[in-house]
Amino acid sequence: MRTSFLFDGPMVDAEMSPPNKVCPEPRLWSMLDGQTPEIEVLEFLYALARLIKPGYVVETRAWHGYTAQVIGKALKANGFGRLVALESDADCFAVAAGRIATESLSEVVDIRQHSAANFAPEQVINLLVLDSQLDHHASELRHLLPRLAAGCIVIVSDSGARRGKTLQNAGSLAAIAPLRGFSPYTPRGLVVFQYTGNPTGA
Repeated sequence: MRTSFLFDGPMVDAEMSPPNKVCPEPRLWSMLDGQTPEIEVLEFLYALARLIKPGYVVETRAWHGYTAQVIGKALKANGFGRLVALESDADCFAVAAGRIATESLSEVVDIRQHSAANFAPEQVINLLVLDSQLDHHASELRHLLPRLAAGCIVIVSDSGARRGKTLQNAGSLAAIAPLRGFSPYTPRGLVVFQYTGNPTGA
């Protein structure tokens, strides 16, 4: 049975990614759709936010709001913290904003119809989720770098891509900023970084 403690309503399906060398059986993972991170990744992000207790979280693309939903649930359970999730597409913004309202998470999740390229964070960032297209990650990281808090966790996720491209992209990000991390063997590719530099915007 494919279930998740985070989702009651949506149909959870088998992961659609093709097999690869480090993840030969992607069908063991589950998904909601082809663009949202795998169910297991969403559960990880929930647990991560519960663990590190971020005060300010930025997601560079909300898509349909599932990632914002799970991080928002974690912030609500923590009793503090705020997430700003950006989405430039009007239709996706409407879906994501509707999801957050339906889940009663508007007090901790702010869905904005805005591009990450010119977004000005109001606080230093404790958790950054680079969830937009792969070719936007480098410019987004450069733009937001001055506002990363010491020890900020940076998640690299592009669920529309597959593992090889995601990891190649993550390697290029490590050349931009002092980042150390690891990559779990997931079908689509997930990289968890920690920023080890000295923040300039704190």
